[in-house]
Amino acid sequence: MSDVPPGAGVSRPDHILDPNEILIWWDSPNPRYFAQHPDASGIAISLFAVVFMIVWVVLALNQGGYLWLVGLVGLGFSLWAFSQPFRLYFEAPSVRYLVTDKRAVIATKSATKSIAIRNIGSIDLRSEPGGLGDVLFFDRQINWGDSSKTVRDGFVGIANADAVAREMRRLQGLT
Repeated sequence: MSDVPPGAGVSRPDHILDPNEILIWWDSPNPRYFAQHPDASGIAISLFAVVFMIVWVVLALNQGGYLWLVGLVGLGFSLWAFSQPFRLYFEAPSVRYLVTDKRAVIATKSATKSIAIRNIGSIDLRSEPGGLGDVLFFDRQINWGDSSKTVRDGFVGIANADAVAREMRRLQGLT
């Protein structure tokens, strides 16, 4: 069995398991660390956009007409982008990471991503001081307009990341 302790205070997610599957490890990400996920990296640009849109709306209101409505729509999108790290912070407690004898699972409120251990290629470990880190084991595309970027993803902001990566590598050797 595993030497990786499960997450402290995180309920056992048996409802996600398949029949005859053995749960080896589970946890939720650290909220502060999770909020710094690469998806939330545009906070500086979105802050500039929020200020720009506020100035746009104020100036357009002084000019009369309906041009301020365009700025209001832009302000809404800018505020949505600016709020992403805060939304990720509050989403983190509901995210569940699992390692079973057969697969690695990332479960959120809206979706569950499951990858068979035998289909995982390389397992990358990014450790931070204080024991937190990332165990990255799959690539996903982020599309933005006509361009896209590949992001390495997996278990982000977990305690005992080195032990989890070691256990996943051990399971790869067994399958």
